[in-house]
Amino acid sequence: MKLTLPFTLLTILTTASAAVGNTGTLVERQGAPACASLNQNCGGSFVQCCNGFRCVARGGGRPDICVR
Repeated sequence: MKLTLPFTLLTILTTASAAVGNTGTLVERQGAPACASLNQNCGGSFVQCCNGFRCVARGGGRPDICVR
């Protein structure tokens, strides 16, 4: 139980932060390797895409996002 509670809390926090468009800085501060998944911001000052995704420019001043 000691290992599952912090992991569950981390999962809830990262899921909640992704839902509001967080770029992964919460995960980076905790020392875990941060990467962006499908439709999350990537590149530049943002985190890089996770394996299986690539960072694509959307243009129009909008941040790049990860796609498959």
